[in-house]
Amino acid sequence: MADEHVIYDAGRKRRVIISGSSAGYTFLEEQFSEDPREMCWILQTHRHSLPVCSSPEIALREAQGRVPWLAAEAKEG
Repeated sequence: MADEHVIYDAGRKRRVIISGSSAGYTFLEEQFSEDPREMCWILQTHRHSLPVCSSPEIALREAQGRVPWLAAEAKEG
């Protein structure tokens, strides 16, 4: 069973999923499309490489370094 943690932006239209398994931890970035033909989460991770990290904390730091809105929210918090 994979370990997973989801972080949403303030508007809950973007999210980062930190997930892990025996191979390590990584993250995915998704954005919610409100287009009536979609109404689903769309993968945005294609904009950056996917790291494989040894802990969820390191995967979160990698996500903050690669996902601008997550980095901005980390600075505010």
